[in-house]
Amino acid sequence: MKNLFLFFMLLIIPISFCSKQQEKQSAQKNQNRAKNIDNLVLQKISWYFEDAGKADFDETLPLTNIYLIIDSDSTKILDKVQGEFYEVEKKDFEDNDIPKEAVSVCMGGWAGLYRIVYVEKQQSILLIKQAWSDAESGVDGWQDLEVIKKIEAEN
Repeated sequence: MKNLFLFFMLLIIPISFCSKQQEKQSAQKNQNRAKNIDNLVLQKISWYFEDAGKADFDETLPLTNIYLIIDSDSTKILDKVQGEFYEVEKKDFEDNDIPKEAVSVCMGGWAGLYRIVYVEKQQSILLIKQAWSDAESGVDGWQDLEVIKKIEAEN
């Protein structure tokens, strides 16, 4: 009976130790993931705009592919969107009624329709959102806000 008790004790102690080690590793991973997102936000986030030609139905309407660049990694965010785009400087966020949560923004449009695409940090995720406005509403009328992509920090 004592041998059986010792056997189980020897079995339980390592399992308990391993479980605590796994909890510590998991907590460390979560901290690292949050640090990675913080680093992503603190690093220069930039945008790249690629000419995607003209619309089939209107040869004057430019199409643009929008990429988000974090460090040296590029991610395509939108494909063949209508209009010409540019990165909005932080000092111009308030004038353009950019959401306060935005850490980086690009904006563009054509013929009275405008679109913003911006990065928002939420915990360990970067959310890429977009919204539209028209000439009548201007930048005060951003509407149809939607998440178009989520980027999680890698370990």
